[in-house]
Amino acid sequence: MARRLSDTFTTADSAATRWVSAILIVMMVATTFTTQRQATQKNMPASALEGPMANQQKILMYALPFIFVITGPNFPVGVLIYWTTTNLWTMGQQFYVIRNNPTPGSEAERQAQGPQGSEGQEEGARHRRDLRGRHDGHARGAREPSASAAQEGRLAFAA
Repeated sequence: MARRLSDTFTTADSAATRWVSAILIVMMVATTFTTQRQATQKNMPASALEGPMANQQKILMYALPFIFVITGPNFPVGVLIYWTTTNLWTMGQQFYVIRNNPTPGSEAERQAQGPQGSEGQEEGARHRRDLRGRHDGHARGAREPSASAAQEGRLAFAA
């Protein structure tokens, strides 16, 4: 009657292990679905939610939990605990990132802006363009490499 993390629902000797496994399977399926739904529905622009790739993503969002319901009884209890806690951690991370840094054009961005209206949208677009420019190496003080430096394999930047 030893209870080990390597026991599975199908190989468990005790009812307690089977109950724990069943609860963990349900939690794993629910957290997997919720994590996928949170990422796709809340933090993706409307254009990304249309088309063949979006349809495939939707199918996977519903199919994978169904597959886990079927295969879950063969997973060891330790794997079920790991998977469920990892999903919960990921949900928390996604919640934080979506709330504090929403994808431009997503539902999360519209909710974050609240009643600011078009002025806030224009300011946000301007800020994103500024960041993009800095990210591409076009920050203030940078200049194009000289022809001779480029030929020699060196880059010259202003200090």
